[in-house]
Amino acid sequence: DNKQLTQLLKLAIKYEGFAFIDVVSPCVAYGNEKDFPYSFSFMMENKFSLNELDVIVESPAQEEEIIEGEIKNIPLPNGELLVLKKLKDHDPTQKIQAEKILEEDLANNQTATGLIYYNNQAHFLQQMNVSDTALVKMGEIRLSSQVLETILNDYR
Repeated sequence: DNKQLTQLLKLAIKYEGFAFIDVVSPCVAYGNEKDFPYSFSFMMENKFSLNELDVIVESPAQEEEIIEGEIKNIPLPNGELLVLKKLKDHDPTQKIQAEKILEEDLANNQTATGLIYYNNQAHFLQQMNVSDTALVKMGEIRLSSQVLETILNDYR
């Protein structure tokens, strides 16, 4: 779903923290079953030189538009089915709900698409009140013994 992926990528780029996007796309070496022509195991069994592996079995790109709330079965080249579920009426700031979605996906062998979880808290550098000045430009930095003791007490 290119429209959804584009929006997720834009959000991830703008987010001032860690963003994880899982893009469902078959690998170029997809179909690595034992008897699949030009798979790794086929090449090894038939004594082909692996450094000359330059054949990729082409298959047309598969783009799917999925309506919110819809569950869609996507047939894969090896005959398996990828089950995608586009989220609807989901609040991505609710961590417990996001965890439930992932648990349901695992139990039902399906994959939710969309923004599953978003934590709107300040990112690490803001929480730690880190300076924007590079260390190399700060000159000599020394902590007072009192400040150092306070920091160490947090880890005891």
